[in-house]
Amino acid sequence: MENVREVTKELVKDLISKVKFPNIIEDNPILIVGGSWLHHGPPFLAASSALKTGIVKVYLAAPKTLSTVFRIMSPDIIVLPLPDMKFTKGCARRLLKWMPTVGAILLGPGLGKGCREGLEVFLKETKNTPLILVDDALHYDTIRLLNNRKHLIILTAKDFPRLFNTTLPEDFEGKINIVNSKAKEVNITIYLKDNLDIISDGETTFTYNPPLPQPILYGSLSVLAGIAVAYSTIGLNSIESAAISSYINGKIHTLAYQERGKHYTSSDLIEYVQIVVKEVL
Repeated sequence: MENVREVTKELVKDLISKVKFPNIIEDNPILIVGGSWLHHGPPFLAASSALKTGIVKVYLAAPKTLSTVFRIMSPDIIVLPLPDMKFTKGCARRLLKWMPTVGAILLGPGLGKGCREGLEVFLKETKNTPLILVDDALHYDTIRLLNNRKHLIILTAKDFPRLFNTTLPEDFEGKINIVNSKAKEVNITIYLKDNLDIISDGETTFTYNPPLPQPILYGSLSVLAGIAVAYSTIGLNSIESAAISSYINGKIHTLAYQERGKHYTSSDLIEYVQIVVKEVL
């Protein structure tokens, strides 16, 4: 198929070589917006994995009741307390008033249901910044507000029919065609996290075959998203950041499995991020 490339270590090293370290890391913080009364893990996992890539400054906007917890869990994350347990329109407006200047934003890990209106308010004002949407930030209406390939959505095969009202075919080539078609339709970059990863911006498509079958652990997509937003903030475009994160994610799952067997957790993955990043720098 034309314009379909496989993600390899050599490709990842080539993409990362475009970045001028270390000043660009210091000058480009990220913002993660997530967490709810039920879920505190996903935004913390995303923030932790981003830090392990070498990003110096990570802001985490989460409900105020979680802010003390996050500060205790890590002194390296800068927590921005939000007044409500849901990401309401009021929360969005408050965050827009005092959020710092950042290079990229991750929306959705653990955000919970009922946040669509708040997301729409926030997205309308932040569309000039590279955005990554995951988890509960993925709505039919919100992704159509983006309309720019510099933005990225990360979703599973289970999410795809709900978001696009389309059933994914069984064959891999058919899946590639569908993902490519939908990326063109909504004019954003789509990362389908599946047994074989597919990443497309409607023109170029990357595929990645992980070394080992990867379970979709609770929170593991947040680890992946944290890596992706880290590379988005340092000058790489959405499809490049997604390709790099797919490779690193595959390798950290492999290392976790080799050392811990099948029964590892999403938080176990964090400690392997630095190891893999060092290999590809």
